[in-house]
Amino acid sequence: MEATLKAAEEAWAEGAAAVADKLALLCELMRKFSGPDDPAEELLALLACGHLSNAMHQFLSANLGAASSQCGSEDGQIRPQKYCDP
Repeated sequence: MEATLKAAEEAWAEGAAAVADKLALLCELMRKFSGPDDPAEELLALLACGHLSNAMHQFLSANLGAASSQCGSEDGQIRPQKYCDP
């Protein structure tokens, strides 16, 4: 029983650390886009109003398996989302 609880505790800590890392990334993007520095406010705006800020769009595109998401540039070249201007 103790081994099971220890394994569950370690799994929880690993999951919580991953969430904290993603929230830190979202905060960094929000600062980069000169938006509010509160991820809770950003998520609430998305859920309540459907408002998708540039920072949230970049975060979701980069972190929800949209690796194939691409954007065009003025020179006509298509580049992966991570290389596109904000």
